[in-house]
Amino acid sequence: MGPDVRAPSDLVEIFEVELDLSAEGFLGEYEGVCAYAVRYFNGTAATCFLQFDRHGGEGRRVELEGISGASWRTPRKVYIHNNIAQSGKTLKVKFGREGAFVTAGVSGGGATAAKQDLLKSELEEINAALDSQGALISGQKTCPSGAGNQEAIGSTQVVPDNCAVVVTADADNGEYVLIGSATTCTAAAGYKLEPGCSVALKVDDVALIYCLGQSASKGLSWIVEIAA
Repeated sequence: MGPDVRAPSDLVEIFEVELDLSAEGFLGEYEGVCAYAVRYFNGTAATCFLQFDRHGGEGRRVELEGISGASWRTPRKVYIHNNIAQSGKTLKVKFGREGAFVTAGVSGGGATAAKQDLLKSELEEINAALDSQGALISGQKTCPSGAGNQEAIGSTQVVPDNCAVVVTADADNGEYVLIGSATTCTAAAGYKLEPGCSVALKVDDVALIYCLGQSASKGLSWIVEIAA
């Protein structure tokens, strides 16, 4: 696959590119951009670089060591180069056109692994919340039984602020199921959710809610109602 080349007519106000670093050489060219933020880079420090205005030779150049960002007053061309083949490594860069504001979302100073991890976490939470806007996220779970066998009611799913996960026990369970955290969902401490009854829980993640049945084949369902 050849370099990723995009002219102004191909671009929206803010866009992101993901480049495979397994190939050495010229990776991409982007014209008419005025800001950038390196969202993710797990390659070897100082082996990949962004060059502005000119392809090769003179021109301002930034070698990548982690998360970094900059903004300019006028649109310019950006060229991305990789000095060595790095199998399994990736570079993600977010660009903005004239008038756009693009930020790496971390404090000033030199790039560090901690800052990169912080940015990655923040972006994942933001993206999950944005993807969920206007949607109802739901799931079903057959509760495990037996002491110490409690399980999360669903896989990791970030819950937006001011929203609750509503958990409802199946009406035909015939007996209550237990709800709680990984440590409190026990016969002694769990919340008893009777058949057909519901409870609304404000948590950061669906996977923080655990369930346990008194006997096999008891079920529940859950839904996250997103605030308008």
